[in-house]
Amino acid sequence: MKTVALVLSLLAAVLLSQTPALVWPTSGWTAATPQSVGVRGDGLAAIDRDIKADVYGLVDRLFVAYKGRAIANYRYDRDYRAISKGRTGPLGCGYGCTGTKVDW
Repeated sequence: MKTVALVLSLLAAVLLSQTPALVWPTSGWTAATPQSVGVRGDGLAAIDRDIKADVYGLVDRLFVAYKGRAIANYRYDRDYRAISKGRTGPLGCGYGCTGTKVDW
């Protein structure tokens, strides 16, 4: 029984020593490619394409962290003045609007 416990303890120590330590950001995320952490990059690329095509609406940023590393960190510039100009809705009216009435 002691031999089994010793073997299991040694096996656990070996396995744990081979596991890479997770990195937790203190001043920023360490960047990595999806492939370097075992993630297929084609899914992230498809989401990036869809966001650029406004499939999901107005998204400003896509950030994905995996195993303590940033594998996707994309920003999407939006001209909210142009987007909102002349529009009205439940939250009010867009850029350049002078009205204050909100119709519910």
